[in-house]
Amino acid sequence: MSDRFGGLAAHEVLDGSRAETAASVVPDVGADRYDLVLVAVRSDQLAQAGSELAAVTGSPTVLFFGNNPFAALRHAGVSGLPRNLATLHSPPLKAVAVRYWAQTMRSPAGELCSAGHARHAQAEMQILGDQVIAQV
Repeated sequence: MSDRFGGLAAHEVLDGSRAETAASVVPDVGADRYDLVLVAVRSDQLAQAGSELAAVTGSPTVLFFGNNPFAALRHAGVSGLPRNLATLHSPPLKAVAVRYWAQTMRSPAGELCSAGHARHAQAEMQILGDQVIAQV
């Protein structure tokens, strides 16, 4: 979200181009139909976000910003998760995902998309680190 113009902005990492569009933020789902639903969550907010998303009508694209919310949503019994994401998060592809994200996070895209947040969310990064260590 760009405060400069009150909408959404996308930044293309490879060529530096930028696209902007107007967008509305709504306090709750209501009865309206949406084309796109953006959900920014921490892992401790997934259950509440999932229950609120159950009230969304139609078939909008739902885009999550967070730390792998799909596994937690599936565990919570939320249906309709995209098959391609379920495949990408399957155990046989774990090594591929680890290699991909390690490379991505070391790239300019990783700096642009994640590093700034990680530097300013120390408590969240500590919790995430503890969760990773517990899984290793």
